[in-house]
Amino acid sequence: MRLRLYILIFLLAVILIPFRAVFGGESAFEGEVTAKGQLVDVNGNEAKFNEYGDTKDGIYGNIGLNYEREKYFLKFNADDIGYDTQKYMIEGGMWGKFKYNMYYMEIPHNITFDARTFLSGAGRDKLTGTPNSDVSTWHKFDYSTERKRYGAGLKFDMLNPFFIDAEVQREEKSGIKAAGGQFSMEVPEPVDYTTDTFSVEAGYNKKPFFASLNYFYSKFDNDNQSLTVSTPSPLAITLPADNDYHRIGFKGSVMLPFNSRFSTNIGIAEAKSDYKLVDEEGNACTTTCSNQTFDGKIKSKNYDFVLTSNPVSFLDGKIYYKYYRDKNKSDEILDTVIGESNELLSYKKTSYGTQLGFRLPQNIKLTAKYAHMDTNYDNRIDVNKRKDDTYGIDLGWTGLDFLTVNAGYERMNRRTDRPGVDPDEAIEKYLGRFDVSPFNRDTYKVSCEVNPLEDLDISLGYKYKKTDYNDTGIGLREDKRDEYNIAANYAAGKMVKIFGYFDYEKVRAKQFHRVYDLGNENPSLPQDVNNYNWDVKHEEVNYDYGIGSDIYAIPGKLTLTLQYDNVKSDGNADFTYHLPNDEIPGGATNSSIDISNSDDYRKQAVSVKAVYNVSKPLTVTGGYAYEQYKYSDAQLDGYKYDAPLYLTGAFKDSSYNANVVFVTAVYKF
Repeated sequence: MRLRLYILIFLLAVILIPFRAVFGGESAFEGEVTAKGQLVDVNGNEAKFNEYGDTKDGIYGNIGLNYEREKYFLKFNADDIGYDTQKYMIEGGMWGKFKYNMYYMEIPHNITFDARTFLSGAGRDKLTGTPNSDVSTWHKFDYSTERKRYGAGLKFDMLNPFFIDAEVQREEKSGIKAAGGQFSMEVPEPVDYTTDTFSVEAGYNKKPFFASLNYFYSKFDNDNQSLTVSTPSPLAITLPADNDYHRIGFKGSVMLPFNSRFSTNIGIAEAKSDYKLVDEEGNACTTTCSNQTFDGKIKSKNYDFVLTSNPVSFLDGKIYYKYYRDKNKSDEILDTVIGESNELLSYKKTSYGTQLGFRLPQNIKLTAKYAHMDTNYDNRIDVNKRKDDTYGIDLGWTGLDFLTVNAGYERMNRRTDRPGVDPDEAIEKYLGRFDVSPFNRDTYKVSCEVNPLEDLDISLGYKYKKTDYNDTGIGLREDKRDEYNIAANYAAGKMVKIFGYFDYEKVRAKQFHRVYDLGNENPSLPQDVNNYNWDVKHEEVNYDYGIGSDIYAIPGKLTLTLQYDNVKSDGNADFTYHLPNDEIPGGATNSSIDISNSDDYRKQAVSVKAVYNVSKPLTVTGGYAYEQYKYSDAQLDGYKYDAPLYLTGAFKDSSYNANVVFVTAVYKF
């Protein structure tokens, strides 16, 4: 693949350079070529350092070519050539007639290098092996995936005001990710997905009308439908199933009197999949399933209507109505052993709202808004209906040339209609899942932009959000968040520019667990070491700040840039077990069970670079960057590969520090 890409780049360069001579007439051909060489030294978790990148020793480059003529244009870009983040794009066409594009890109996601497992076959759909405690004999592999995405598009405008736009795309994703096996054992799951998509839209666009029909198709294929693990007893893990998705839609809008517009979006869609059912050991499900195959089918439809208007200069508004229906028509499979079937969950969502904006005297802008949403669920044992109401008001003031102030308040109320509680039903019927937990939420925010001096800009902001959950027997009870931010930049004459920022966030959450008889809210079981109430107060403080400077050592010729960035998160969990006389098992106390390092991390980065304009077309940049990441979490303390869990090292030891030295040359023509 990469060899073919290099050949393509060379051929394009050869073809594009003589364009002026080939086409003649008035034309412009310009471009930019970048070459970058770097040396990288990483101590620690190299996968975390390169989680979504590919920073390594070597030389890579970018190419950008642009040709324009009175009637034609052609653009070509190649970025990170030869690296796992490489990207290529060609775009061209005839002005006002048609346009085409082709692209290819690679997107890595690195999780852990040199993970370990006693199982053979990592990366395949069959894992075999015998547990042993000698980790040095285990097989090594990488937890990482790579996406390769390529496609092409074509748009015709030559029949203006009619148009047609089509695009095809393929994405191939391969690699290994972590999965959970039996007895909490961790196993490598193979990833070998292919997703093909096709979309086309045809329509009419000429004031006052716009109308279009669109169609979208997606096909997902997974080469591995299940993962079988031979030990400690045969186990089959189901993997994502092949599926197809179709959607047909209509979009339209029309301009109306009083500077108004009415818009609509209507669509129907269907997703289908089929799967050969297997039992826990990976064999055909012939004895415990009511059917050996599962045919999945979900149908959906939506229609949205929006009216916007600006009838007079001091008033603008919007009103909308949206409807969405998701219907699950999949097979219902009965497990003949436990006598239960899969839940065929469906829902209907209806929402409407309005927003009004008023321009008042003294440069004041007032915006009021309201939104309501009803969600009705089918076949959910924990909820029948959810209602959301949101009220908000925003106020802006621009009364002074150097000062802009904005403030806002929003209130959201969520209510749920639950079925009657039956003690014989599963506990989740009482719990209620997070997406339907009733709550009241208040959000306050204020911000301002200050320009006290011509060369000084300052922005300040504060946001407070509090969510009170009610009717929650077990789970989240309260969530409070404070956010502060400030950013500033200052130009000290023509020689120095200084910039900096500071963001602060504090999150406090309360969770509660109570021993319940599902029929009432009073504790009915005795408080002992096996049944007791407990609560936890979780606090997380996040900092993000940085400072930098551009020094124009030789104006127009040499620029020095210095920058420092710091991101830090400090979390802790204060547990309280409500046991008689604090009789906590294992000799622990309510102080010793607290967790002081809950998802703690700190990332620091320092960079120094010099940019020298050798000549008008040539610029050379040299620099150094240092990055350090430290992570600490109680869940990873005392990490152990072997029994009783048999872990593989996914997400283990993510701390690192890295040094990067680089030189870049950019030539423009």
